[in-house]
Amino acid sequence: MYSHDDTVTTEDQQRVEAIAKRMRVEGLPERFIDRALRVALTPQPSMIDAFFDWDVARDRSEREEVVADIQSLLFVDCDDPAIAALFADPVRVGASVSELKNRLLPLVEQQGGIVAVAERSGIVAPWIRRLFETQAVPPRAALTSLKRALGLSAADVALDLPQRPINGEGDTDH
Repeated sequence: MYSHDDTVTTEDQQRVEAIAKRMRVEGLPERFIDRALRVALTPQPSMIDAFFDWDVARDRSEREEVVADIQSLLFVDCDDPAIAALFADPVRVGASVSELKNRLLPLVEQQGGIVAVAERSGIVAPWIRRLFETQAVPPRAALTSLKRALGLSAADVALDLPQRPINGEGDTDH
């Protein structure tokens, strides 16, 4: 486990770079590895830890979980208005994102499956798999990347969910 404050030792850097080489041999996407490596060496302790976790993972399944964790660390917020609208009401965000996931999964399957969409979106397949297998609310940037990879418009991701009452008497906030 990485345990340094704000510096990456030469030993840590060499170990992370060696792990990145093994990730390439395993067939992980170059762009993903390059971005993760850049972040790890900034230094970003949680990313360095993730590289080390990947290195000691017992099997392929555990490595895929670590790859999904690394992908999560790479996401940054986005300004896509269609995606931002899903997050506008904090009380309803879970329902909004759940509904969108339900819409996206058949599209992912129609467009070649998770691996094909992963290649087009720049998001690793284990992370996309995790997206559809959990109730977690994904980062906006992830949904934006998937929207683009699937060729969706703002209207395609807009949801027609009823507005929540603000006073318990059926009034809505819009």
